[in-house]
Amino acid sequence: MRPSERDDDWLDAHRFDLDTALMLAKEAAPKVTVNGFTVADALRMAQQRKETAR
Repeated sequence: MRPSERDDDWLDAHRFDLDTALMLAKEAAPKVTVNGFTVADALRMAQQRKETAR
């Protein structure tokens, strides 16, 4: 038994190989906002933390 109601047809339609998944993620990333921060904000903050840690 599966942990959800999704059947094999649904799963087949919503699973992607790695290259396709990465392409879709890169297309979606500029449109993602979490707690008011965009992906660009998160990348900038991570870079600033790295530079401060040096």
